[in-house]
Amino acid sequence: ATYIQNGAPVTVASDVELSDVDNNGLASVVIALVSGCRGDTLDVDAVNPSLVATFTPEDATLVITAAADTSPTVAEFQALLRTVHYSSFANLPCTTARTFSIIANDGQHDSDQFMTVININNPWGNTTQLTCILGTPAAA
Repeated sequence: ATYIQNGAPVTVASDVELSDVDNNGLASVVIALVSGCRGDTLDVDAVNPSLVATFTPEDATLVITAAADTSPTVAEFQALLRTVHYSSFANLPCTTARTFSIIANDGQHDSDQFMTVININNPWGNTTQLTCILGTPAAA
Protein backbone atom coordinates (compact mmCIF):
# COMPACT_ATOMS: atom_id res chain seq x y z
CA ALA A 1 0.00 0.00 0.00
CA THR A 2 1.07 3.59 -0.53
CA TYR A 3 0.09 6.68 1.45
CA ILE A 4 0.06 9.91 -0.57
CA GLN A 5 1.02 13.08 1.27
CA ASN A 6 -2.12 14.87 2.51
CA GLY A 7 -4.20 12.03 1.05
CA ALA A 8 -6.78 9.64 2.40
CA PRO A 9 -5.79 7.21 5.18
CA VAL A 10 -4.43 3.83 4.08
CA THR A 11 -5.48 0.51 5.62
CA VAL A 12 -2.57 -1.19 7.39
CA ALA A 13 -3.58 -4.87 7.12
CA SER A 14 -6.92 -5.37 5.39
CA ASP A 15 -6.29 -9.04 4.69
CA VAL A 16 -4.74 -10.15 8.00
CA GLU A 17 -6.22 -13.32 9.50
CA LEU A 18 -6.32 -14.06 13.21
CA SER A 19 -6.89 -17.47 14.73
CA ASP A 20 -6.32 -19.21 18.04
CA VAL A 21 -6.57 -23.00 18.20
CA ASP A 22 -7.34 -23.16 21.92
CA ASN A 23 -9.34 -19.96 22.57
CA ASN A 24 -12.39 -18.33 21.00
CA GLY A 25 -11.36 -14.88 22.19
CA LEU A 26 -8.32 -12.66 22.52
CA ALA A 27 -7.07 -10.30 25.20
CA SER A 28 -5.45 -7.76 22.88
CA VAL A 29 -3.98 -6.90 19.51
CA VAL A 30 -1.08 -4.44 19.35
CA ILE A 31 -0.25 -2.57 16.15
CA ALA A 32 3.09 -0.79 16.50
CA LEU A 33 4.59 1.64 14.04
CA VAL A 34 8.18 0.36 14.05
CA SER A 35 9.60 3.00 11.72
CA GLY A 36 7.67 6.24 11.75
CA CYS A 37 7.95 10.00 11.79
CA ARG A 38 6.38 12.85 13.71
CA GLY A 39 2.74 13.34 12.70
CA ASP A 40 2.05 9.65 12.03
CA THR A 41 -1.19 8.28 13.44
CA LEU A 42 -3.21 5.07 13.53
CA ASP A 43 -6.99 4.84 13.89
CA VAL A 44 -9.87 2.46 13.19
CA ASP A 45 -12.72 2.89 10.70
CA ALA A 46 -15.26 0.77 12.53
CA VAL A 47 -16.95 0.68 15.91
CA ASN A 48 -17.50 -2.44 17.96
CA PRO A 49 -18.99 -1.94 21.44
CA SER A 50 -17.08 -5.01 22.66
CA LEU A 51 -13.69 -3.54 21.73
CA VAL A 52 -11.67 -0.46 22.63
CA ALA A 53 -8.92 0.92 20.36
CA THR A 54 -6.41 3.30 21.95
CA PHE A 55 -3.63 5.09 20.06
CA THR A 56 -0.59 6.31 22.02
CA PRO A 57 1.35 8.84 19.90
CA GLU A 58 4.44 8.77 22.14
CA ASP A 59 5.24 5.19 21.14
CA ALA A 60 3.14 5.10 17.93
CA THR A 61 1.12 2.12 19.14
CA LEU A 62 -2.55 1.26 18.69
CA VAL A 63 -3.86 -1.30 21.18
CA ILE A 64 -7.19 -3.07 20.72
CA THR A 65 -8.60 -4.62 23.90
CA ALA A 66 -11.89 -6.01 25.15
CA ALA A 67 -14.28 -3.44 26.62
CA ALA A 68 -15.28 -3.91 30.25
CA ASP A 69 -17.57 -6.87 30.89
CA THR A 70 -17.32 -8.19 27.30
CA SER A 71 -15.82 -11.30 25.69
CA PRO A 72 -15.21 -10.44 22.03
CA THR A 73 -14.39 -13.29 19.67
CA VAL A 74 -11.28 -13.67 17.54
CA ALA A 75 -13.47 -12.79 14.54
CA GLU A 76 -14.48 -9.48 16.17
CA PHE A 77 -10.83 -8.60 16.81
CA GLN A 78 -9.98 -9.52 13.23
CA ALA A 79 -12.79 -7.42 11.78
CA LEU A 80 -11.69 -4.32 13.71
CA LEU A 81 -8.00 -4.96 13.00
CA ARG A 82 -8.75 -5.00 9.27
CA THR A 83 -10.04 -1.40 9.53
CA VAL A 84 -6.90 0.03 11.18
CA HIS A 85 -5.52 2.77 8.99
CA TYR A 86 -2.41 4.94 8.81
CA SER A 87 -2.31 8.65 8.07
CA SER A 88 -0.07 11.61 8.83
CA PHE A 89 -1.10 15.04 9.97
CA ALA A 90 2.36 16.39 9.09
CA ASN A 91 2.16 18.79 6.14
CA LEU A 92 5.35 17.31 4.71
CA PRO A 93 5.72 13.77 6.09
CA CYS A 94 9.11 12.15 5.76
CA THR A 95 9.14 9.74 2.83
CA THR A 96 10.63 6.78 4.69
CA ALA A 97 8.47 3.64 4.30
CA ARG A 98 6.49 2.86 7.46
CA THR A 99 6.88 -0.61 8.95
CA PHE A 100 4.17 -2.01 11.22
CA SER A 101 4.28 -4.89 13.68
CA ILE A 102 1.06 -6.68 14.66
CA ILE A 103 0.93 -9.08 17.63
CA ALA A 104 -2.19 -10.70 19.10
CA ASN A 105 -2.39 -12.03 22.66
CA ASP A 106 -4.94 -14.51 24.05
CA GLY A 107 -4.23 -13.64 27.68
CA GLN A 108 -1.52 -16.28 27.94
CA HIS A 109 0.62 -16.16 24.81
CA ASP A 110 1.68 -13.72 22.13
CA SER A 111 1.15 -14.67 18.50
CA ASP A 112 3.89 -14.68 15.92
CA GLN A 113 4.70 -11.17 14.77
CA PHE A 114 3.09 -10.06 11.49
CA MET A 115 4.98 -7.31 9.66
CA THR A 116 3.65 -5.04 6.92
CA VAL A 117 4.92 -1.92 5.13
CA ILE A 118 3.27 1.21 3.76
CA ASN A 119 5.24 3.33 1.32
CA ILE A 120 5.01 7.12 1.43
CA ASN A 121 4.58 9.16 -1.76
CA ASN A 122 5.24 12.90 -1.89
CA PRO A 123 3.90 13.68 -5.39
CA TRP A 124 4.94 17.32 -5.24
CA GLY A 125 8.59 16.57 -4.50
CA ASN A 126 8.76 19.42 -2.01
CA THR A 127 10.84 19.03 1.13
CA THR A 128 10.93 20.77 4.45
CA GLN A 129 12.51 24.18 4.34
CA LEU A 130 13.62 24.24 7.98
CA THR A 131 15.80 21.98 10.06
CA CYS A 132 15.00 21.71 13.75
CA ILE A 133 18.04 21.54 16.04
CA LEU A 134 17.38 21.08 19.75
CA GLY A 135 13.85 22.38 19.26
CA THR A 136 14.94 25.66 17.68
CA PRO A 137 14.12 26.19 13.99
CA ALA A 138 17.23 26.99 11.96
CA ALA A 139 17.66 27.66 8.26
CA ALA A 140 18.39 24.49 6.28
